[in-house]
Amino acid sequence: MRTQKTKFYNEARYFELYEQMLASIQGGRHNRTDGQRISKGTLKNYTALLNHLRAFAETKKIELRLYNDLNLTLRERAAANNYHARLYKHFTTYLYGKGMFDNYIGLLIRNWRAFYNYLNKDLHMYVGNYHLQFFVPKDEIPVVALSKHQLFSLMHDPEIDQKIKASKLQDIRDIFVFGCTVALRYSDLKQLTKRHLQKKNDHYYLDVRASKTQIETRMRLPSYCTAIIEQHALKSPYLLPQITLQHFNRRLKELATLLPENIHLDKVRERKGKIIVRQKDAKTKRKLKLSDHVSSHTMRRTAISIMLESGMDEMLVRRISGHAPNSKEFYRYVRLAQHRLDAETTRVFSFEDMKG
Repeated sequence: MRTQKTKFYNEARYFELYEQMLASIQGGRHNRTDGQRISKGTLKNYTALLNHLRAFAETKKIELRLYNDLNLTLRERAAANNYHARLYKHFTTYLYGKGMFDNYIGLLIRNWRAFYNYLNKDLHMYVGNYHLQFFVPKDEIPVVALSKHQLFSLMHDPEIDQKIKASKLQDIRDIFVFGCTVALRYSDLKQLTKRHLQKKNDHYYLDVRASKTQIETRMRLPSYCTAIIEQHALKSPYLLPQITLQHFNRRLKELATLLPENIHLDKVRERKGKIIVRQKDAKTKRKLKLSDHVSSHTMRRTAISIMLESGMDEMLVRRISGHAPNSKEFYRYVRLAQHRLDAETTRVFSFEDMKG
């Protein structure tokens, strides 16, 4: 008697395999394509996708299934392709209905596609390439960075300093100023200890391997960064105060309200490729300002922007920031330094020195 071949796996098996992938990531068995471990932040995003898929399936009463592609006829493969096309459409419609923007939905879809790749490559299940039709929407969020003048004022303006002390924001400022100099992500800043410091010829160097890209960077610290470290390293084994990301971001916005030129700045996002501009805070109804956009990401963006605008060679900036060559994200900062491009263009095409 011939055994009936499995055509597809049901929803229970779908979620079971997804949870298996999460456990494999957590245990270090499933890694990135370059062999490096998947970061905790990425694992958190995978978990968020699982929660969204569960809520979607329950709310919309749409069964999630995986097709055993090797056991399908041509007609069944066409039906499987149509199923995945409908599934993608319904899921993204559900996410947009939750008020999400292209940038976050794109992150979820990339992780969704990665799940199918895991099944095909790691488990050798071959559930087909239907997931390749899952289009990844992109939303290029504007880069928000402080100017050199704003960062200097935060460090040295007596009036701002007095307000910072009155609000007990000294630790927030120290972390922020340090981060705006070394271009590290907040997760990497929190992990800095004395072993990351090297002293040579009376100068301190910061040696660190970025947790996300695993790229090693080495940077000589300016005196104000050394002063920050000396103040905090005596209190704990870490170089900087240990503050949760949520608390840091909340208090950082308070700090940013003290910045000079805290101009009005709309929040710009995209939904289904359409630009959505929000001018006011949803709760207070007041107009949004630069301080409303400042977060832990602003540190890295500020550091890279100031380096480029000050004329540092792009290759050297990438060595400090840990960006790979041809990184699309990095060239967003290059575009931000438009006035440098303008100055260079003016210099190159100036013919004043050729006049007799």
